[in-house]
Order: sequence, then structure tokens, then C-alpha cells
Amino acid sequence: MRIDGVMTFSFFVEWAPWIVMGLILFGIGYRMGQHAPMEDMEEMARRRDAAFTYRGLNFLLNDEPDKAIEAFSQAVRVNSETVEVYLSLANLFLKQGELGRAIRMHQNLLERPNLSRETRIAALYGLGEDYRKSGFVDRAVHAYHQTLEVDPGHLKALRALMTLHENEKRWDKALEMLERIRKVTGDEDPRRAAHLRVQIGREQLRHDVAPPSVEDATRNFERAIEVHPGCVEARRIMAEVALKGGDPGHAVDLLKELRHTRPGHMFLLVDILRRSYDALEDRCGFESCMDEAAHAQSASPQLMVQWGKWLEAEGRLEEVSALLEMGLRRRPDSAVLAQWYVAFLGRHGRSDEGLLVATRCLDGIVGRQPNFRCTHCGFESHEIYWRCPQCHEWDEMEPL
Repeated sequence: MRIDGVMTFSFFVEWAPWIVMGLILFGIGYRMGQHAPMEDMEEMARRRDAAFTYRGLNFLLNDEPDKAIEAFSQAVRVNSETVEVYLSLANLFLKQGELGRAIRMHQNLLERPNLSRETRIAALYGLGEDYRKSGFVDRAVHAYHQTLEVDPGHLKALRALMTLHENEKRWDKALEMLERIRKVTGDEDPRRAAHLRVQIGREQLRHDVAPPSVEDATRNFERAIEVHPGCVEARRIMAEVALKGGDPGHAVDLLKELRHTRPGHMFLLVDILRRSYDALEDRCGFESCMDEAAHAQSASPQLMVQWGKWLEAEGRLEEVSALLEMGLRRRPDSAVLAQWYVAFLGRHGRSDEGLLVATRCLDGIVGRQPNFRCTHCGFESHEIYWRCPQCHEWDEMEPL
């Protein structure tokens, strides 16, 4: 049979499971038909089943999923015992967005007695996917847990549960799933583990939920830093707790470590760093720390601008010029640095009308240019997200 149209490699990859299933079922039906009389009604049903399955396969190859669904549905009506077709048809319904029909297919299959372990696992996980995509979170969670009761190491169910719990802000349950994944795979995910502990610690500090538990929260923040020393948010919150608790020296120690582990994110901590040094009455210490961080090779444009603003307020204009010129030599395409430098020159009588126009142009550039990009999936935004809204990875946002 000739298949019209040009099919790409990605198309075959997408439909491969159903193509393989169709070939297997057709082969089984064909072989069974060679060894029994035509008068056998059961045998005739099997052969009709194989014929419908073959038609469904052909429709898949021609990228006609709607017709494939109809053909597989006819195969199920002819031979309701074909569990492989049930599973594949349910998956096709799910892929086509017919969630109600997918749910019913999986439920009907699970009502059968004597299902094999593999089939029950596939049906339970498929039902969880149906519920998840339908927005029935609690039902999806229940179905995934039923999957894990049969197969405790089912990675897809574990990962689905972890993501659902994160979306629902059930941080402790998400951390539990992450730990189970680690035990199954042996792989560590320190950034996710750290940020889940940060979220648990945040909840423990809230006054509107229960009496805050600073000790429990601190243990979670410390554990977060232990598994991921560059966890900016854990260090920031711990520094706030230390400052409020009358220990600004500890706050400074927590924050200064980030000059080495996450130098690009230091600009997020300037305010708490300044307040901590103020509490120590150590202005020179603050200036030394900031100057070192701003002149480091890895300094972000945002940090240079923040330090430049502070120097300008102190009247140290030559230092501002030297800092920003250095920054633009390192990052000539940084609109953040260029915009602020042009504005700075204009404020101090070192510009003409052309520079004012340049400022307006750069304002437009900065307004369009994101400040952060996820290194995992490329998602860009003007503000930082510790959990990427697109790929849901933790702590992958880097300054541009």
C-alpha cells in the first residue's frame, strides 16, 4: 500500500509506539487466522480486529489521527479483550484532547479482573495523565499514588506527583517525591531540593498560618545552603533572620559568600548587605565589599549600576565614570550599563542633545530587553523567578 505525503523523522518518533502496536496486533491476528477454519466466529472476530487495527495503523502513517481513532474504536467493538488497543486508543484520545473519552477508556480497562501487572500500571498512570490534563488535581494525585502502590519506582508517576505538588505549593510533599526519585535514579537535584526547603522554611516563618518556628525554618535554610551553597534566597532569608535576631555579623558572612558562589546575583542583596553593615557601624566594610564585587570579572551590569548610584550619591563622580567605562568595555552590548551611563553624563553637564536622544532610545531598548534568562529552557523575563514558569526548573535564571 502506498502512503502519500512526505513524513519526517519527528513524525515517526511521535507515532512510533502506536505504529509498533499496530504491526504487532496485525501480525498476531493474521497468524491466528492462518490456523483456524473460516466458520469459527471467534476467529473471524480476531481477523476483523486485525483488519481494523491495520486500518488504524495506515491512518497514523498518513497523519490522520481522527480516522485512526475511529478504526481502533471499531477494533475494540469487535474484540473488547484487546487491552493493547484499549491503552493505545485512550492515549490517542488524550493526545487529541478528548479527555472524557480517555478517562472512560482507562476506567473501563481498570474494571476488568485479572489484568496483568504491566497493564494495570499503564492504565493507572494513563488515568492520572487524563485527570491531570483535565485539571482534576486531587484525582490525578490519587491515580499516580495508585500507580506507585503497584510499581513504587515508577519514575513518570513520581515526577508527575512532584510537579503537581509544586504547582499546588505542597512543598513538603514535593520534597518527598524528589527524595524518592533520587533513591530510584541515584541522581541528585540540589537546586530543586534547596529551593523546596526554602519554601518550607518560608511557610514555617509565616505568622498567618501557625505560630512561626524560627528554629525549624533555620534548619531548612541551613540544609538548603548545605546541598546548594549558591542558593541566593536561602542566604538572603537567613541574613534577614540573623539581622532581626541581633546578629548582623552572621548576616554579612552569609551574604559575602555569594561573591564566590553566585557573583552574578549579588545585586539582589545590596539592600540587606548595607543594612547589615550599618548595624555593625562598618561603612568601610560595606564599601570594600561592594567595590570588590562590582569590579570582579563576573560582576553583573545590575550590580555595577547599583554601586554606581551609591558612588554618585556620595559625589565620587570619577569613580562612577571609571566603573561604568570598565563595565562597557567588558559588556559593550549591555543596554543596562549604556542607558545609565548616558543618563549619568547628562546629569553632570557632559552631554549634548544627542546624548538625550540616545537616552530615550536606550529607554526603549531596556524596556524591551529582558533582564533574566533561564539557562535550562531559554525563558526570558524582566524579573527573577526562582522556579522557571516555563520549564519548572529551580534556580536557573541568570542576569543578561
